[in-house]
Amino acid sequence: MRKEVLMAQAQFFTANSNTELAGELATHIKATFRDSELVFQPVHIISPNKAQYQWLKEKLAENLGFIANLEQHSLNSFFKRLIGSLDPTTKDKPGKEKLIWKLFSEMGKAEFKNLFPKIKTYCGEDEIKRLALAQKLAGMFEDYLEYDPDGRWKELEGNEDLEWQLWLFEKCGFDNLQPSPQEFRKLLTQNSGVLKEYHSLYLFGNLDISPLHLEYLKALTEVEKFDIHLYRTNLNFKQKENSLAQNWGENFVRTNDKLSQLGQLPGAVQLPEGKTLLEKIQKDILIDETSKRLPEDESLLIYNSFTRVREVEALYNFLVKTVDESEGKLGARDIMVCMPSLDPYISAIKTVFDSAPYKFPYKLVSRGYGREESFWTALEQVLSFEKDDFTAPAVFNLLEMQPIQKSFGFEDLDLLKKAFIDANIRREYEGDIELETNYASFSNGLNRLIYGFCLGSEEPVEIAAKMIYPVDIAEGQQANDLFRLHHLVDLLNKFLETKAERHSAAYWHTTLMEIADEFLQPEEWQRKQFLGLMLELGCLEASADEEIAFNTFFFRLKDQLLNKDLQQIKGHGGITFSGLYPGMSMPKKVVAFLGLNFKEFPRRSQDLSFDLLSENKKPESRMLDRGAFLETFLNAEQKVLLSYIGQNVKDNSEIPASSLIGELDDYLEKAGAKIKEVQHPLHAFNSKYFEDKEKDLFTYYKGDSNKVYLKCGIENSQKLPTEISLFTLESFLKDPFQYHYNRVLNIRYSEKEDLPDWEIFSLDDLDSWVVKDLCLKNKFKSSPLEFGQLRKEIIQSGRLPLRSIGEIDLHEANERVNLLWQKVQELSKDSEFFEEKISLKFSLKNKQTMRLTGIVQMLGDSGLLLNVSKRRKKYEIIAFVRYLALLASGKAQQLNYIHLNDEQSEAELVVLKNGWTKENAYDFLRNWLQDLTDNYSRIIPFSPNFNFEVNDIALLSQDEVGPEKLKDLINNKFGRYGNCYPSAYLQREFNNGFFEDESNLVEFMQKYTTYLGPIEEAFK
Repeated sequence: MRKEVLMAQAQFFTANSNTELAGELATHIKATFRDSELVFQPVHIISPNKAQYQWLKEKLAENLGFIANLEQHSLNSFFKRLIGSLDPTTKDKPGKEKLIWKLFSEMGKAEFKNLFPKIKTYCGEDEIKRLALAQKLAGMFEDYLEYDPDGRWKELEGNEDLEWQLWLFEKCGFDNLQPSPQEFRKLLTQNSGVLKEYHSLYLFGNLDISPLHLEYLKALTEVEKFDIHLYRTNLNFKQKENSLAQNWGENFVRTNDKLSQLGQLPGAVQLPEGKTLLEKIQKDILIDETSKRLPEDESLLIYNSFTRVREVEALYNFLVKTVDESEGKLGARDIMVCMPSLDPYISAIKTVFDSAPYKFPYKLVSRGYGREESFWTALEQVLSFEKDDFTAPAVFNLLEMQPIQKSFGFEDLDLLKKAFIDANIRREYEGDIELETNYASFSNGLNRLIYGFCLGSEEPVEIAAKMIYPVDIAEGQQANDLFRLHHLVDLLNKFLETKAERHSAAYWHTTLMEIADEFLQPEEWQRKQFLGLMLELGCLEASADEEIAFNTFFFRLKDQLLNKDLQQIKGHGGITFSGLYPGMSMPKKVVAFLGLNFKEFPRRSQDLSFDLLSENKKPESRMLDRGAFLETFLNAEQKVLLSYIGQNVKDNSEIPASSLIGELDDYLEKAGAKIKEVQHPLHAFNSKYFEDKEKDLFTYYKGDSNKVYLKCGIENSQKLPTEISLFTLESFLKDPFQYHYNRVLNIRYSEKEDLPDWEIFSLDDLDSWVVKDLCLKNKFKSSPLEFGQLRKEIIQSGRLPLRSIGEIDLHEANERVNLLWQKVQELSKDSEFFEEKISLKFSLKNKQTMRLTGIVQMLGDSGLLLNVSKRRKKYEIIAFVRYLALLASGKAQQLNYIHLNDEQSEAELVVLKNGWTKENAYDFLRNWLQDLTDNYSRIIPFSPNFNFEVNDIALLSQDEVGPEKLKDLINNKFGRYGNCYPSAYLQREFNNGFFEDESNLVEFMQKYTTYLGPIEEAFK
């Protein structure tokens, strides 16, 4: 259904959707141009953006069979080109970038500072503050020209900001930047022949027309034999009967008021009856009425998630299900996903959609240089590098960026991460010898790595009167990455030295090109794009004499990258992911909105206190956002998904949604309907996604990823091992929950080891254990190191605080180790230390065989285990496992377990010898190995972390209500004062109701007494 209004030289065409508009435009082009003309005569189309133009181009090709010589413009670019043709001298006028540097330069001169001391005081000596003000002024002055073409702002009286702004406005040439409407009319009269090359002008879509552009359009309508055709969605909000139209359509009302100055707009059109909830709401908005009754269905849904990643995962599942249920009638090209800003979602989109089992093609439509990993983000990271960033995490972040990896040829990041850790590379290029921070510096660490490769050994060597502690971690070609790292670090250090200097903007312009080549080696197309950007910065002529800091120049570059409207489209076909901006909408069968969060959308306008533009001249951000949402909402043909972050990841508290969702809820409530809202759990592998009763929670996002349901069984896990070490068996017994997650599900919480960026200032419990263990290992050496040598070696490894604090810590650790060693000396007499290899083969259920292997320290004919910590159940488990391994293999009849007492004031000896036979030990180990095997298909209910007394659990196992009492005990352990420190895996299962299952409680009692009873008996 369409309506057409004919004016002097302008035609308005409105329809219910952009698809209808595209069809009518194709019909008009076909009628206006002969086929031969379509090849040679340009067809000039003004559209809101490149993405919508690309869609329009495809639709025109479908209707016309072919299309060539289309030229797309924005209103700004069209009038800039037209004015340049009408008056060639305007082509020499400075662009915005040069004007910014001109403003910056003028505000730094003595003349301006003497005239306007208030602005001088505001900027002070801060160049970045002055440049930031110049950027804001340049944008604000452009707004004055566009939204106040009559220059009313110059007539304000009593405004303290008028004088200095007017001085800069005229001094920098803004008053000659754009012709006034009167001057534009004069140019058209003097050069009317210029318009012949355009023939006709087509304005497609809901363009935001400024007052200046409106005056220019009015002038064009007065030119003979020049036609303007405007194609807009039918929106009739005058009556303001519909609350949604009233709240969301204010910007369209403003635009319609402007367009009415070009002629009479078409009236309302007849719309078909809507069937679904979405269609009925859309019709209500379009005809500006309110339904008394609305249906309830799933054409409109709300998703409530914890994080952006969870939003995207839930979206993926929704799309798979929707496409699957369409039976081939819906494809990826029929889907559009919008969010207030694309950048924060790019990593989540790529993570989810690139690794998902069902692949959707997709494209990202961004307004500027994307924040995803690219040449630009890598360049920004390098240029942002400061002296304080010379830390292991910051440098490694650079290594992880694909453009830098490609430029330097890094191949093995895991090796490089190990290099940082093993060589104790933490911060600073060289460090301070007096403070001993040189031991944790890049220079020292890299030298140790290079010497380690060259010498092929880690034996300390003295070179040039300096002791070197090599680190040998690379062989052959692996070492190339170490040399590449050395080169990168040297470049970073030289760059920091250059950044500390002051130069002209022109000098920094040239230096920036060199830095890009050194660090990133851009491809030819990137180099051209970069050169174009640098030329646009306009700093070669402007501010040529003033020397500035590098960060001032870089501040301008970042703003240019952030605000430049490139309208980049990355990817081909498929789902369209786009920011939610005016004019971005295209007709799609399914439209999803992400990030409709409270206080984040619609966005608040950030008004400048010194902005002289009167209110209501320029539409505010909230108005534009609401209009963009409305336009996209109306373009949805079948389904709309509204998603927001509504749950706090820390405390699970509720977070309100955007006011738009609230307004939609209120509208439906008055019509006796409600939108279904689905709350998604924190994790994609939550059991709710696999329960039949949860119809609204489903997942297609499994595959080989970590997001696997815990009851999926062994078919999706690793295969059962045929050989395990004593250490592996000990790990299982210490925490079956963690073992199942790590070995079966391949889930590791906090597994990623963060690189340290500071030297150690104090020892925590783990660090203290490591230092004592190093002291203990030193005791076993044939030639133990003296205290000073030992301290220096441990400092090199990064395990000890520097200077006097480290000396005190090492002295305390050494004293405690001496307590153990004294006890060992009492035992040893003439006995020798050696290591005994263990290898035992076991036959398990289902014809499964498993070999248990390992090495046990021996002292004479007895096993030996030294524990530098207090006695705890987990260490008792380790001692007992090794004792049984020695007994079952016939290597020894006892094991001497030496540990520190609770006060760590003396060492205590426990002799493990419980009178078991070799067969008893073998059978007990086999039972443990069988449970370990069973743990691959389910979690064995057992944990020594609760520290229950074995007798207490044994009594509960004989009680009819024992399981219920045990559940209460376990719940108390997880309380504030439970004195229990469970692993993240045990905590997760507790939260998921593992101990609500009575069968798990019963088995826990049986395993606890079976596992720990003999151990407790042996340690009496």
